Amino acid sequence: MVSPRVMREPQVIVDAPEPKVLPSVRSGENQLSRAEQLSRWFHTLRYHRPGQLTRRAISIARQRWPVASRGRVSRDANLSFNGSSPELVAVAQQVERLLAETAAGAVAEAASGRLRFLNQEIELGSPVNWLQEDVPRLWRFQLHYHEWLFGLSAEGAKDARHSREATWGIIDDWISRFPDPNVDGASDAWHPFCISRRVPVWTSLWAIRPPSDSQADRIAESLYAQSHHLAHRLEKDLGGNHLLENARGLAFAGAYFSGREAERWRESAVKIVRSEVGDQVLPHGEHFERSPMYHCQMLALFADLRDLFRVTDPTFSAECAEVVSKMSGFLTAILHPDGDIPLLGDSCRGESASPGSLLSRSVVADGVAFETNGAPQGANRLGSYWTFREDDDFLLFDAGAVGPDHLPAHAHADLLNIEMSVAGRRLIVDSGVYDYESGEMRQYCRSTAAHNVLEFDGENQCDVWSRFRMGRRGWPSRLAAGAVDEIEWAAASHNAYRHLGAACVARWVGCRTDGTWFIADWVEGRGAHRLVNRLHLHPDADAEQVSEDRFNILLADRLVSVSVLGGGCGRISQGWYCPEFGRRNRTQVLECSVDGTLPAVTGWQIHVNGSSSPAQLDWAAGSGPVLGFDESSLSLRECLNA
Repeated sequence: MVSPRVMREPQVIVDAPEPKVLPSVRSGENQLSRAEQLSRWFHTLRYHRPGQLTRRAISIARQRWPVASRGRVSRDANLSFNGSSPELVAVAQQVERLLAETAAGAVAEAASGRLRFLNQEIELGSPVNWLQEDVPRLWRFQLHYHEWLFGLSAEGAKDARHSREATWGIIDDWISRFPDPNVDGASDAWHPFCISRRVPVWTSLWAIRPPSDSQADRIAESLYAQSHHLAHRLEKDLGGNHLLENARGLAFAGAYFSGREAERWRESAVKIVRSEVGDQVLPHGEHFERSPMYHCQMLALFADLRDLFRVTDPTFSAECAEVVSKMSGFLTAILHPDGDIPLLGDSCRGESASPGSLLSRSVVADGVAFETNGAPQGANRLGSYWTFREDDDFLLFDAGAVGPDHLPAHAHADLLNIEMSVAGRRLIVDSGVYDYESGEMRQYCRSTAAHNVLEFDGENQCDVWSRFRMGRRGWPSRLAAGAVDEIEWAAASHNAYRHLGAACVARWVGCRTDGTWFIADWVEGRGAHRLVNRLHLHPDADAEQVSEDRFNILLADRLVSVSVLGGGCGRISQGWYCPEFGRRNRTQVLECSVDGTLPAVTGWQIHVNGSSSPAQLDWAAGSGPVLGFDESSLSLRECLNA
């Protein structure tokens, strides 16, 4: 049945009622039997590293049953504060530039006491209500990071004196409310992660616009107490970006203070980074949590460390510079033509400085800016990613793991995902991330149905549950790539549905220079099953179904034709696109459903310059999936095994 043509206006929805278009995601513990719950916990815990669970138990115990300290920690008389050296001022200016860009959207009439995080605007009150009980915890965390103070400074830039006084007045108020970690409500304010993000802010502000003499001692005492607390509360139970942020906090504290304890903080920071970098930065330059958003944050972190240690520890600074170079190369390779990140895993915009700003800072060494060649045209393989660029047309194929097995907090059920831009505009998009709260939107954004991948029997590839947990999971094969008959191609498979009888789920992606692109999926195994293939469209794209197996998509002035390959029934459904925390857009989803006995094939042909003759995708006995086009054929299984 052909759907009627409906011209739609993109719908940007903030704080809307829960959507009615969410697929059924069976992830709540109350929907599982006792045996299923035990199995879920087994598969969740089995991949944790030795000592990780013990450290986590200790961390939870400290939060629930804090041991009162013997009063406030006093600064050693030999520990002095100095933020006036030219090197530290230069680092502070870089920190301010990037964080002010990030904070620009968070400051909404800050001078009158209103802030906006996660697209939720709150009246702070006078004095400031630092507790904010009716907001997500991530909102409170961002409040306590104090990174928004750079945005406040920008708001008051016309009157530098007022800006400085207002900024340090807020900090002074925070110190009065949370003088130590034992006061009521301090669990967020003195959380190690919040301290790690706040210390670089305070020290950088001090270097650029120092507090008055009457405030200096009080602020230095609090800075010391927080740094001392952080040094004894490192988040080794979580690891990942949290532990690297802990190291950065200690590095800033150690750089701006002088004395033996400050030296220990610097040494601790260097030790953490050196022990983690080989694990957390993959050989192709990607941060191992496989979220472009966190990759950007970690790139900024390593640039801070590079510049912070340039004089005091040139060897370590050079090591960080190498990491910055690798991470910058990866970031450049995966950017869409619009210059922004793909929304893979837990990723959205606005949580770091723009990629352009990050890359601009990354290539500065010893005061010299080196030119970058940008992302290469044509086909390019980088680690487990494959991209194809032709002018402003772009396709990204992510054939990597969903994330580290011992830390899948920001992983989604999105094995073999793709994103695509046409004429510089996003066409096929990942759903992004709406929030970190328990609820339907968190379940949806992490589900297989929210990604441009093959769904098998209505189940998630990986058992994503709660907010950050993952139970049963699958892994991809190595990425194969090559060229044949003027087609650049890449292929990979995964085993995530092996428990349902699908021994192999594979994807082959091919791009021709005439603008014809192919996505072919096949499943090998046994039994009768239901396959659903989806392509999530950007809200700016308007699709109509012109036949049972063909769609036309209008994106600006470009007409894109999409045909179903391998049979099956096509339709247009609805989904959500979440480009920022707290913001969701209704969008169209192209779906193709196939019911049958394995092995089975399905896929898409996309012509970015209008319509074209459809190819044929079939299963040939003895050969497996075969793609036929232009009176020739290609065995896709041979590509996968090449």
